[in-house]
Amino acid sequence: MPAISRILVRTSFCYLILGSAIGTWLLLDKAASTPILEGVRNIHREIMLAGWIVQLVIGTATWILPRNDRSRGDMKSVWIAYALFNAGILVAAIGTILGNQAVLTAAHCCYAAGAISFAKHAWPRIKSLPQDQERPNARPP
Repeated sequence: MPAISRILVRTSFCYLILGSAIGTWLLLDKAASTPILEGVRNIHREIMLAGWIVQLVIGTATWILPRNDRSRGDMKSVWIAYALFNAGILVAAIGTILGNQAVLTAAHCCYAAGAISFAKHAWPRIKSLPQDQERPNARPP
């Protein structure tokens, strides 16, 4: 497993722990019937979606996608995606606290740029089966 995959998966599990703690706090607060800031719920959403799920998927895909000629390709774009997603989470938290929609838009632009950066890395590694090769579970015509 490449180093960036290990880092992405470990970071995603850190976000899972943080997001679960925030989610527990939100549920306890709801049970106590006290008012909650809407921003905490938005930060929780950003942490769980972009922090946990997306980074776990990117880390696993970087590791498991087929190699081209015994190489996984240039990992620079995966590192850039990692930096952009984590920067996006931080910017989204700041934007939520400040209540500034422009800052939240910047965070979502970071997510989009991170997705494009990862797609740049992954796209050449995605291959279809050759036409003459049979699929293992294909039904006869």
